[in-house]
Amino acid sequence: MHVRHLVLSTVLITACADTGDDHHHTHTGMHTATGTPEALDGFLLGSTVQTDQGRTLYVQALPELTGHIDNSHALEIPGNSEVLYLNGHAYIGSSEAPTFTRYKVESDYSLTEESVVDFSGHGWPAISYGNVIVDDETAVSVSATLFEAIVWNPTTMTVTGTVDLSHMQTEGYGLEIHKTTTANGLVYVPGRQSDWTNYRIGREVAFTVIDPVAMEVTADIRDDRYHSSGQPVFDADGNAYIMADGRNYTAQALARFAGAEVPANGFLKVNAGETSFDADWSYDVMALTGGHESITQLIAAEPGSGIGFAKVLYEENLPEDVDWSGFAWWQEPIGKFWKFDLTTEPPTATEVQGVPFSGIGWDPQPVGGKLYAGEAVDLSTSKIVMIDPETNTATELATTDGLMSDLHGL
Repeated sequence: MHVRHLVLSTVLITACADTGDDHHHTHTGMHTATGTPEALDGFLLGSTVQTDQGRTLYVQALPELTGHIDNSHALEIPGNSEVLYLNGHAYIGSSEAPTFTRYKVESDYSLTEESVVDFSGHGWPAISYGNVIVDDETAVSVSATLFEAIVWNPTTMTVTGTVDLSHMQTEGYGLEIHKTTTANGLVYVPGRQSDWTNYRIGREVAFTVIDPVAMEVTADIRDDRYHSSGQPVFDADGNAYIMADGRNYTAQALARFAGAEVPANGFLKVNAGETSFDADWSYDVMALTGGHESITQLIAAEPGSGIGFAKVLYEENLPEDVDWSGFAWWQEPIGKFWKFDLTTEPPTATEVQGVPFSGIGWDPQPVGGKLYAGEAVDLSTSKIVMIDPETNTATELATTDGLMSDLHGL
């Protein structure tokens, strides 16, 4: 086994009870220049509509998730844009320009544009995946093509500095970054090596840890037992659990297309205070699920719980003529969510009750200790279901035009 790590600071992971992701975050609650609007109950919802002409994001604030939610009163944002939220404000990162635009959520749930932060001075063409708000004064955005992280202030809407991520570049592969997360003031950037010309995914679980205040990389952690890396899920002691390339089954699909041995997805662990994976701790997903492989990201509903949820594949639901070189099969009702308790030895995996079969869509979103998933009915409509980790059951709340891609509690 090959394990490589780089330590530029003495601290990687400490015991932490709050984690976030690129859509959900914790913040200090201190007074900021943005002001905190009168507290509202409800949600900030992002839905993505896909047509032959491309994708459009619709963003709106709502008092509740019920009935059918259309996009008639939503902001219309072109492309695969990103949505962050902080202190009564929505931040929209454009997929067509290098800007985040801040909107205030008004008392009537309308959205009013306030200000813009622009990354064009750093050569960025647009905002991509890999964005997270750490606290009132700190946000981080990552570019997988420029190998750079920009640290910016969501209160003043100014750029604070940059962090060099050139160590994430691997010869012969492009870099993909998806779910960038935050915990205990640090930022965790998972990377995937992809070569779409030759239909291959690099066999390496790798993620980088950034201290956004010091604006430096504190660790680069890698392991070749599995392919790619998802976001870390922490337990109450600060141990981090990483699920390999379950985000969309790509390494497995490409192996099936090539007629090669299909690699397993699995879990690895970084013990609190350590800067490398535990060489003695790993579990294949299928060994825990009775033969079902993971096909989506691992997401925690409750920070610091050591419990994550991911969708797993039911092979019998796949079409007989699957084209493993493409992604049309993502739209088939092929998967269900399972709960993974990583704090037990061995970890336990149980199917969520009441959740429907569905395809691979956007990640579910944690709000208030529950997990909200947008389960695609088709490409034009999705069901919003709420998963309760305590009962391990799912409840359908509403339907929405498009596919739910973002959700935040106001």
